Amino acid sequence: MKPIFIQAVEVADGQAIWPEGTPLSPFYWMDGCWRRQGIQLEAYPQSKYPDGIQLLNNMADKLKSVLQAGTTAVFSASSRGDESYLFNQIKEQNPDARSSPFSTHGVYASSMASFLNIPASISASQTCSSSGMAIINAIAWLRAGLIDQAVVAAIELPEHPSTIALLKKSGILNTDPDSGPWPLRTSNSGIGTVVASAAIAMVLTTKQPEKGMKISGFGWAMERASSPAGIHPLGLAFQESMNQACQPFGTPDLILAHLPGTRNGNLAEQSAIDSVFKSQRPNTIGTKWFSGHALGASTAVSMVWAWKMLVDQCRPMPNPESILPTLPQSVLVNSQGFGGQATSILLEKI
Repeated sequence: MKPIFIQAVEVADGQAIWPEGTPLSPFYWMDGCWRRQGIQLEAYPQSKYPDGIQLLNNMADKLKSVLQAGTTAVFSASSRGDESYLFNQIKEQNPDARSSPFSTHGVYASSMASFLNIPASISASQTCSSSGMAIINAIAWLRAGLIDQAVVAAIELPEHPSTIALLKKSGILNTDPDSGPWPLRTSNSGIGTVVASAAIAMVLTTKQPEKGMKISGFGWAMERASSPAGIHPLGLAFQESMNQACQPFGTPDLILAHLPGTRNGNLAEQSAIDSVFKSQRPNTIGTKWFSGHALGASTAVSMVWAWKMLVDQCRPMPNPESILPTLPQSVLVNSQGFGGQATSILLEKI
């Protein structure tokens, strides 16, 4: 089968995803739960677009110099769409005529396609595994020969009060004021997650770039658990997705785990990793202790971390949640969303 490569990963301006040096904690306490400092959207004070689309426009400008001649499609990922824009328009007695198209999931894909003058766009919304599924969809199109390259864009802006209220009601947010200033833990005793915004785009291609990452395996599975979050205590979906991803390759050097910070989610994934790798269990770290939980953009956030380690040869700051004895040559990225959709993507340094 055709090898697939990631030749570029871009983040929107005004967000911190990789922990450079020893930064101050990006988390703060407000209205009964921990929050993550969001993207600094005031950088676009006169934007004619909703926030998410403006961030896509910003990233599109960076990608134009990366894209090569050939057939291209855009694949977007978001679990909730642009909620702030939608709710603001609902309040208006005379809402903007663009309210309906601007509040759909598909508008992210079509907007990025418009900014890049690309004729095809596809959207994925699988809650917290959305960007993982968008990447896998792009791989399928590339291997089928339908396109020469793919743009995968992940956007999540979950700070709207409706999202916070729903997640507090479900009991998955960290509501312990004494757990800061780094309130997410990847240990088994996770006490809740902290939602975060993210906007990331990447370019996938069948041509090996001079600089980038190779996708050496991927897998996906749907959990059959009956819990509201779709999590089985043994992480059965993760077991299947990781086995699929690692079958052609073997054991990776490092797992960038989903580890949402909730006790059940952490335990299930740890159990799945133990079951799949047994005595050869790789070093496992999370990203959310620094980046927060970007819901549908979670896989994309982990892709940024993988790029920093595999391509830029950088280690994250030595937080107890991210200690690395050596830099990896291969990384397995996990994600799982509400409803039980799990994805695993194995990356290699080239």
